[in-house]
Amino acid sequence: MGQPDIENEKIQLLGELTRWTKLNVILTHKKAILELLRSPRDRLIFQLSNGKSSRELASEFHMDKRTVSKLWKIWIEKGVAQAVPVKGGGIRAQRSFSLEDFEIEIPSLEEALSGKKNEEE
Repeated sequence: MGQPDIENEKIQLLGELTRWTKLNVILTHKKAILELLRSPRDRLIFQLSNGKSSRELASEFHMDKRTVSKLWKIWIEKGVAQAVPVKGGGIRAQRSFSLEDFEIEIPSLEEALSGKKNEEE
């Protein structure tokens, strides 16, 4: 068996290992994520937590910016988001992953505002 065959076998094995690892992560963590992000509103706010200010998100969802900040605090403590310092001493939350990474549907703004349940619940 030559060197190229061994390298190809290694690449195939790494690909298979990657697929199984991804499946394991999805199955293990999807339920916990859905328990943390219970409502369509929370899921969409989480998904949009990618640099927007709490004021911007609060305006979009017709809520108080303190509510957004409270959600961010929980998500940062749980490790699904990171605190990002901003000018003026405040923080914003940056989500650690996309919901799509865990095969979780991202609700529309209309679903999030109406409180309509998603199929994952």
